[in-house]
Amino acid sequence: MHRLSKADRQAVEEAIKAVHLVDKHDELLTSLSGGQQQRALIAMTLAQNSRILMLDEPTTYLDLTNQLEILDLLHELNATFQKTVIIVLHDLNEAARYCDHLICMIHGRVAAVGSPDDVLTETTLANIFKVSGDITHDNDCPQITNCHPLPVAQP
Repeated sequence: MHRLSKADRQAVEEAIKAVHLVDKHDELLTSLSGGQQQRALIAMTLAQNSRILMLDEPTTYLDLTNQLEILDLLHELNATFQKTVIIVLHDLNEAARYCDHLICMIHGRVAAVGSPDDVLTETTLANIFKVSGDITHDNDCPQITNCHPLPVAQP
């Protein structure tokens, strides 16, 4: 095992600061809350100077406050550090609020690609997600309201 260089230590410190965990610097990962653990994992990728962050459902099992904090952090990393963030989200309203570009898949295939306004349509909801709903806008962001499953077609 090798020691961290001065540059490595500096990268770690900057990453911890970027994810707002300075006060938890000496804590074990397992002693942190779920949201703090997620931020620590993001810090690990930042310390490695990754240009691209790929996250699979980073808000799963987090309470609403931590979900929003993680998504706000990822948005900040994209804007401030020019990191490309690729994220899997199942909450379409969160995806519309935080993502510039959406890719919807069905059965492992790309079914819709584009901006949230282009992708989140009543047709997409029906064809891909098998739900009906109203598309409204909140702060120029499409949001799905009054959402219901479509009746299942009987053979």
